[in-house]
Amino acid sequence: MVGRTGAGAGVLERCARIVELLGSSPDPLSLTEVADFLNLPKATVHRLLKALVGVGWAEREGRPRAAYRIGRRLTTVLTAGSDDALLALCAEPILTTLVDRLNETCFLARLAGQAVHVVTFRAPRRGLRGTVEPGTVMPGHAAASAKAIIAYQDRAVIERVLRRPLRRYTARTITDDAALLSAYAEVRAAGEALCLGEIESDVAAFAVPVRTGRSVYFSIAVTGPHELLGAADHAAVIDAMRSGAHALAEELHRRLRRRGGEL
Repeated sequence: MVGRTGAGAGVLERCARIVELLGSSPDPLSLTEVADFLNLPKATVHRLLKALVGVGWAEREGRPRAAYRIGRRLTTVLTAGSDDALLALCAEPILTTLVDRLNETCFLARLAGQAVHVVTFRAPRRGLRGTVEPGTVMPGHAAASAKAIIAYQDRAVIERVLRRPLRRYTARTITDDAALLSAYAEVRAAGEALCLGEIESDVAAFAVPVRTGRSVYFSIAVTGPHELLGAADHAAVIDAMRSGAHALAEELHRRLRRRGGEL
């Protein structure tokens, strides 16, 4: 066993083995099952599972017989580095459902490095609305999809956005630092982001964050003509998108558990 150099390393090795076991199991495992699989005392496993649950690397479910699965905080770490092609596989059925319901173009965006870009999209049968080609970088001060992600980042990420020139695309584009910080605060309070003619005067977009664990690296957005999307039932559109974002977060979580922590 790794960890002979000290007690701390031994504890980390046992924690790693538990996480690997939970990640490789398609179903939640009981304390007894974990202890039996790893040939560890139940008291030790109970203590380590409690610690893993406490930091979000494992989740406890079921009463009175508890079972454990890989935690969402660990899911966040793993999905942050996932390949776009695999993310697209998860997202495309969800985006297709949204397009059928909203009849507008829907897409998935992600934060990678210091930029938010489009991963994949689906368009209604009547034709593409807007420019959302995969790989397109979305401006963090204007695009709804980018604001829905950047608003939830730490101060260092936000400051990197503010250090760049805030390009004025239209008369509605935010180009003032204080106004942008206020807009990010509104996104966090509402759980949604808007772009009403801020990049193209006749195009609107709504976006919601995809919450994986305690962090936000992805967003789901809908875009279309300002006169149509702006006139839509806003609450109904956002509710549909939140359902899609929740479904995507659940699908990412399931795939990680099935594949032993590799998406």
